[in-house]
Amino acid sequence: MAPPTPTIPTSKTLVVGPPTLLTRRLMASNSNGDMAKKISISPICSSFSSYGDPCHDLFFQVTRPETCSDEETTQQQQQQQNQASLNYLKTLLPVAWSHNPLTTLKLIFNLHAIRSSSGKCYPEGFYTAVFWLHQKHPKTLLCNLPSIADSFGGLYVLIEILYRLLEQDQDAAERLHCDPDYQLLHDRAMDVFVERLKSDIDKMKQHKLDLKPSDYITDGDDDDDDEDDKDGTLDAAAYADLFVSEAAGCCVTKQPQDSHAARTIFLCESIARRLCPPKSDQPNQSYQSEEWERIRNEVLAPLNRYWKRQGMFIGRQC
Repeated sequence: MAPPTPTIPTSKTLVVGPPTLLTRRLMASNSNGDMAKKISISPICSSFSSYGDPCHDLFFQVTRPETCSDEETTQQQQQQQNQASLNYLKTLLPVAWSHNPLTTLKLIFNLHAIRSSSGKCYPEGFYTAVFWLHQKHPKTLLCNLPSIADSFGGLYVLIEILYRLLEQDQDAAERLHCDPDYQLLHDRAMDVFVERLKSDIDKMKQHKLDLKPSDYITDGDDDDDDEDDKDGTLDAAAYADLFVSEAAGCCVTKQPQDSHAARTIFLCESIARRLCPPKSDQPNQSYQSEEWERIRNEVLAPLNRYWKRQGMFIGRQC
């Protein structure tokens, strides 16, 4: 049984809300023990079989090519296999979108998902699909940027999307001024960064996040236990409030590849204009630059250190 089809018109300006993965439904639709059996050969590409439903094909057939250790398989052959998969994806996307746009959107995001057991963790496929989405349905991508940042990748993924789009046009400044769709996407991404930064800064002020996350979970024999937490252990809700995003790290990172992408899309300049608007009595740019440097050194740098310690505590690679 195929997933239910929502009543949503298909058009170039289709806007849908934040997605929830339908992987369980898709798996259930093939739970009769015959999942591996293909019902026909895909008319899109003879190299890929079809389940008879383009959304099922998008879920089951578009996967990250496995790295082969066979000496007979050359690097060039692996690149060709990867390119064939991406070409198939490009051809399949408009067919799947016409069939069921909401499910297709969810499956696009699932290509990058790594937090769920059914996530594909296929960045190249994800960015290929996102570029198609930006070209064909830019408002849909625009409205779902927060979902990408929160559930399907992270803030670094927003930087990578903007950066890869600019790789097609080396003049970033011109793209920002002359491409309205890219400008809207860039502005919305910067708004997402600022929203996360403001939330993280508030947490730092309220909870004094100068301690390691692990400092908040003790064996109960600490003499300085919080009055509201006599056993030294915070409840789940309170503990979740202590975690911050990677927004600060994106602004102060020292890794060359990350800083290059951030500089190319004018990340810090764009965030500075939003966090440090010039005062009426000091409209000059020097004030904004000085205030931004103060925020980077006194606020963002400590937040970044806390985020890295937080990552060590929960086992995330930072």
